[in-house]
Amino acid sequence: MQGHYGTLDKVALASDAKEFEAALREQKTPVEMFYYEKAGHAFYSFLRPTGTDPGFDYCPAEAEVARGRMIGFLKKHLVP
Repeated sequence: MQGHYGTLDKVALASDAKEFEAALREQKTPVEMFYYEKAGHAFYSFLRPTGTDPGFDYCPAEAEVARGRMIGFLKKHLVP
């Protein structure tokens, strides 16, 4: 499993994601979790305006990093 969380998220809190991550690791589920300090809930959505709400706006640099990680993960686990 792979997860991407913005630490400024007001909906899916990073603290909850970290608890979830700990529970997954405890049960030996393979997991990669990434936390983005400058990002909020919709940081990957290019349709959200940048600079209007730090908890919800698009963060292009963080989205680019997340996309690279996600594509790498999918290629590793889904492509034969």
